[in-house]
Amino acid sequence: MSDVQERPKRRRRTPDPARRRRGMTLAGFVVGLVIGLAGGLVYAWEVNPVVQTDVSAWQLNNAGQIAWLIAVSVAWAHDGDLVRAANRLNELHWSDQTFQKVAETACELASGSYAQNQAGLVAIRSMALLAQSQGKTACASDIVLLSSPTPVPSATPLPPTATFVPPSSKTPTLGPTFTPPTQAPPTPTPPLDQFKIVRYEPYCSVKAPGLLEVLVQQPNGTGIPGIAIRVDSATGTDTFFTGLEPEHDPGYADFLMQSDQTYTVTLAGSPNHSDSLKASACTDRAGGGASVTSYRVYFRRGPS
Repeated sequence: MSDVQERPKRRRRTPDPARRRRGMTLAGFVVGLVIGLAGGLVYAWEVNPVVQTDVSAWQLNNAGQIAWLIAVSVAWAHDGDLVRAANRLNELHWSDQTFQKVAETACELASGSYAQNQAGLVAIRSMALLAQSQGKTACASDIVLLSSPTPVPSATPLPPTATFVPPSSKTPTLGPTFTPPTQAPPTPTPPLDQFKIVRYEPYCSVKAPGLLEVLVQQPNGTGIPGIAIRVDSATGTDTFFTGLEPEHDPGYADFLMQSDQTYTVTLAGSPNHSDSLKASACTDRAGGGASVTSYRVYFRRGPS
């Protein structure tokens, strides 16, 4: 018998099948989770993004806030109500920098393609003059002549009791008085009594029920922006302006009528008003459905 004892052989450990299955299951879960999250983000951002509705002015994105500034400035240029304009601007929650930001936004628009059409120039001038009324200026006054084809109210300080920015502890001051350059005198707005209604176009569409479209034009058919439109009905009077949808037409403005109501439309301050326009029920034969009668009303300037 040998004195050397035989060493016991090591037994090879057999992998646990259950452990292997657990590892594969965990890896699959992680990969599936990553793929699911990526797919959800693609769907939410690209395929079906959330569309915001009924939001406040301060919740708008940058483009929406610029559109808000333009609308407020153009309205102020026509009604001269500085308190109303300040309260509307206050909805942006810009603290005491509101009028400075109006001036800076006008500068940005004047430096780009927005200033290449008449409607854009009207908006930029209105914004620059609104900011200038509170002593805020930027480059817009150097780039775009502030002589406007639409009447602009004189600078008026806000009363200390108004809710506006800057805070009531700061007293707003008048900006410098602007003198139009002699080489480019302002072009006056044509007298409103020179405009006549030249055409009515009633139509029926399920896509635009009860839409009152107004086009204000020069004798050659060119649209005129910045004209105040007044609509009267049994429920009251509404005023809106041409030029806020320049992609449609510089002289275009629209208003949504209520079913079965009767309306008359005129240029604000003009004695010439339309016939009674009733938003009655109709049938859109092309669209195949019930709707409300819509109208297109054309105002055209006659020879001076």
